[in-house]
Amino acid sequence: MKIHFVMMIHDDTPSGGRKIIYSYANYLAEKGNDVKITFIADAPYHQRRYNKLAEIKHMMNYVHMKSKQKQVTWYPLSDKIVLETVPVLKDAIRNNDGSEKIIFTDFSFPISYQEHIGKLTNNMFYFIQHDEAVYARESIVREAWKLNIKKIVVASWLKKEIEKYSDQVYLVKNYTEVKKFYLTKPFSKRDKVVSMIYHTLPAKGTSDGLRAMKIIKENIPDTTMILFGTPDRPKELPDDYIYYKCANSDLLREAVYNQSRVFIMPSLKEGWGLVATEAMACGAALVSTYNGGVDDFAINRETALLSEPKDYQALAKNTIELLDSPALNKKIAGDGRLEVNKLLFQNSALNFEKILKEGPAIEGIELDGN
Repeated sequence: MKIHFVMMIHDDTPSGGRKIIYSYANYLAEKGNDVKITFIADAPYHQRRYNKLAEIKHMMNYVHMKSKQKQVTWYPLSDKIVLETVPVLKDAIRNNDGSEKIIFTDFSFPISYQEHIGKLTNNMFYFIQHDEAVYARESIVREAWKLNIKKIVVASWLKKEIEKYSDQVYLVKNYTEVKKFYLTKPFSKRDKVVSMIYHTLPAKGTSDGLRAMKIIKENIPDTTMILFGTPDRPKELPDDYIYYKCANSDLLREAVYNQSRVFIMPSLKEGWGLVATEAMACGAALVSTYNGGVDDFAINRETALLSEPKDYQALAKNTIELLDSPALNKKIAGDGRLEVNKLLFQNSALNFEKILKEGPAIEGIELDGN
């Protein structure tokens, strides 16, 4: 197959969503497919606010960043994959002969294609890893969900939501990278360490997580707090909080996840929660909100402790309960690790490939990967 991933121009920093795309691209390339990734600066559509100003801004960004788009430094992409960067969507598919499998990875792409280029075809797919309304206009994202195009989603809650708008929804659950994230430090040797990702997107609930950490620290002063993210160290962090910028997999596994007794995920709405599964695979107990994304692997008081979004006091209470009860902490961590280790890359990759080849026989089903 000729397979073409269409992505927004990248900033070459670690991203869970981009990592999933890159991993499938690698798999498909190693299977002998012709794989291409095109980074696009802009995909205009009629309902975008200040459309002309946005186009100018994106073109300036393209000129500024084009020279930096020739490689991805933080993720090991196969050298069999062709990389390209273009200004607008129409330039990305100028040589498409109709046989190419085109995978749009942003809501704006299928909308822009239909408005400015032509009719969406059976060889086009819209890969959805989150409700993109967390950073875009909800009405526009819902219009994208209604489009006559096959939609591949990464989580059960997304499938249910998008099925309200379309019957072309295929579920390929995300996976746990068990070769990169695994137990290296037994629970018995872990101190009271709590970790969390720091993210500037409001939907990630970072401010709630920090409030919870403050309460935890006040109640259990000898707790060590570890955070990681892509920005520079946030000024709001107390001096005794540890922070890692752009940590690679090895650093996350050894210095963060395998040190932690508890990992906090305070998101208001989460596409999947890759960092949660990574932490759980390394033996940390998950304390999370009911954010949708964790539904496929977090069962309250079995594989995680869960509470309502925005309730930072509940996040703190659940974390304190685990730190004060090593037996419960160990059980939740152990059962959680077993649960996420069932999510195998090979199954997800096979499902993804099958949908590109032929699609499930029945719309909206999840394939078993066999």
